[in-house]
Amino acid sequence: MEARPEPNEASDAPLDDGTIPGRRSPLRIAGWWARMRPVFRLGLFALVVAGGAGAWQTTSWLQSRADGLTRYIRVDSWSVFRVLHELGELERDMARLVAGDPGMNRERLRRETAEVEAAVDLLARDAAGAVDFDNQSWRRAMQQAFGRFGRVRERILALDASGASVAELDAIDLELAPLRAALEEAASELGFVRLHLQDRDLQSVRRLIELARWTLSGFLTIACLLLLVMSLEARRARRAERAALQQERRFRDVAETASDWVFETDASMLLRFVSKPPLGPHDGASPADAQADEADARDAVPMRGGTGAGAAGEALLGRPLLGALKAVTSGEAGVSTFVEATLGRMPFRDVLVESRPDTEGADRRTFRISGKPYFDTQGCFAGYRGAGSDITAQIRQERHIRFLAEHDHLTRLPNRVLLRERLRQALAGARERDGRSALLALDLDGFKEVNDGFGHDVGDALLVAVAGRLSGLLRQGDLLARLGGDEFAILLAGGGRDEASARMLAERCIDAFRGAYLVAGREIFIQTSIGIATYPDHGDSVEELLKAADMALYAAKAAGRGRWTIYDPRMNSALLARQQIERALRRALQTGGLEVHFQPQMRLADDRLLGAEALVRWTDPTLGKVPPDLFVPVAEEAGLILELGTWVLEEACLQASRWPNGVVAVNVSPAQFLHGDLLERVDAALARSGLPPERLELEITEGVLMRDETAAIADLRKLHERGIQLAIDDFGTGYSSLSYLKRFPVDKVKIDRSFVTDLEHDADDRMIVKAIVTLGQALGLATIAEGVETRGQAEVLHRFGCDQGQGYLFGRPMPPELFGAFRDEYDKAKT
Repeated sequence: MEARPEPNEASDAPLDDGTIPGRRSPLRIAGWWARMRPVFRLGLFALVVAGGAGAWQTTSWLQSRADGLTRYIRVDSWSVFRVLHELGELERDMARLVAGDPGMNRERLRRETAEVEAAVDLLARDAAGAVDFDNQSWRRAMQQAFGRFGRVRERILALDASGASVAELDAIDLELAPLRAALEEAASELGFVRLHLQDRDLQSVRRLIELARWTLSGFLTIACLLLLVMSLEARRARRAERAALQQERRFRDVAETASDWVFETDASMLLRFVSKPPLGPHDGASPADAQADEADARDAVPMRGGTGAGAAGEALLGRPLLGALKAVTSGEAGVSTFVEATLGRMPFRDVLVESRPDTEGADRRTFRISGKPYFDTQGCFAGYRGAGSDITAQIRQERHIRFLAEHDHLTRLPNRVLLRERLRQALAGARERDGRSALLALDLDGFKEVNDGFGHDVGDALLVAVAGRLSGLLRQGDLLARLGGDEFAILLAGGGRDEASARMLAERCIDAFRGAYLVAGREIFIQTSIGIATYPDHGDSVEELLKAADMALYAAKAAGRGRWTIYDPRMNSALLARQQIERALRRALQTGGLEVHFQPQMRLADDRLLGAEALVRWTDPTLGKVPPDLFVPVAEEAGLILELGTWVLEEACLQASRWPNGVVAVNVSPAQFLHGDLLERVDAALARSGLPPERLELEITEGVLMRDETAAIADLRKLHERGIQLAIDDFGTGYSSLSYLKRFPVDKVKIDRSFVTDLEHDADDRMIVKAIVTLGQALGLATIAEGVETRGQAEVLHRFGCDQGQGYLFGRPMPPELFGAFRDEYDKAKT
């Protein structure tokens, strides 16, 4: 059964017929009155009033004339008809008597006969009183009526119910038939007669005239009221029609200028009205289709009411709504909802329908439509009315916003938000099918140095190149995401993607990083560390799996970087230890729990003390002695390296100011150099301590020199102009370039300890050290070797021409008071 609305919802008129659907005038007879011109209606009204007044005056005149002895009045032939009527009643009673009707008796027959005689007498008196009447046929009819009825009267009264027969009744009928025929002929020819009224009839005439006057008065009043009501109804109808037309025009104007469009279909769901074409002339269609649509629009015959949208809109009339939207995919949720609602004659709201053009390159558009069925006055389904809007731009904007919220703006890879959602879905699917899944956490080794050395633009370009190289390693269904900075993650989803698959992918990732990246005209080599966690072995939730992969990543970095590691529950303790170090380091920076130790730097030619390198040391009440190679990386990762480096610089300058002479060397991290305020911090430390600038030496890593050369040269020159000495630390282990030594204002080159450890036994190390020393001499730079622990190493270095040495051979790092005693003892020994 189809659902039908209440009668007050019925409507059988189309939306575009210029009237209000379902509206009818309460006085149908006033239709011609409403269409009459106002001047004609006024004239008719005046004519009715004048005619009524004239009739009133006529009856008044007749009443005044009725006071005379004789009056004449117009009468109809009712006397003849009365005789005919009474005669017919008599004949029926006689038939009932002969038929034995128990309700008939002789007395009733006698009364009927008397009534016929009375009617005949009245007819005779009218005929006798007629004047100026020469209708002979009428006179003859009357004479025959008088004679024939007198002859049959006795026979009628003689009828007896117990002995009457049909034959007697037929004989009486034959006698009365000529009488009836004569009366009917006279009645048909009789127009009116003028009767002479006697004085005894004057009172009756007066009452008749009075009745006529009041009857005419009532008729006149009713006619006037009817004309007044018709005028008011006509006026209301005109106003309603004007309001309806105005509302219709307003509706059309709004519908044609609004961004939304309005539609109406018939019972077959074919369009009978649309305010504007939902699709533009070429939206969602190829040029050939557009030309065909234009031809159809020219040849189309507009339906009743038109669309108000031009030929392009009229061409849609008679087409299905979904066909007009080019929504031909029945599997879509929006199309299915539309079909189900229309089949059930139910309203639908905010249904999304997407156009599906047949040609490539055509724009796909999204529409939101709402509709409601309407029914005619008999409750039969008549079609749908509704509105639709093109929300393609809104959908695209929402998709773009969602893409930005779920993807990294630099690499266009999924971000942490989307990774967590996909990981949640992967775990849910793995639980249902008892499957497995794996997560790889990747972090680039040395990316900070690249970013600090070459600048953030080069670093960003490198991240994009890394993302492209990693994407080429994935299989269908895998997900590569950038979590932030230089952190990436790979989600392996699907059947069979277990720990073995994760290991194989990790090996391919590490191999992919062995080749150089060509970024901004530079060859950059970089590695990656990978942590692996699998479901369900290492976690059952998103948080657990992410945490396990991060712990495995930290373990891989701690194991030497450039490798992969699978999560082990024992890694929790390492993560907790790192977090504990970070919290304790923050407290130490606030409470002064750090110390600066000094390691002597000697001239190799005569073992003369030239100065010392300032090295930070930390002894925590809970953790005990924490080595620098453990807490310095934590400070870099936690963002504490800038605060730590500033404190070491100030403390080293303050302690060195108490020495009678000698240079203090302080390491400057790339973060300090690139922060932008190193000059101000150095000036502040020198001013607070009173240390002369020429007694301060800043050791800078090669990564600092690889950043924007113009800015690096400007900063180094400003430091050099202040008299501060500059040394390149760990030369030969990083991105060494001879051009750095030529262009930058450097005073000293520091040979890394990795080349000094096996200097006595390794020919390659001896060759490298000799080359560095020779290069320094050629450029006029001093050279100093760190990690000198034996006299043999010192002799080899001196033989190669190295100027200075630093290591356990000359002294371990010492607190300020012990270094002061070391200086005093050294001075006494030399003197």
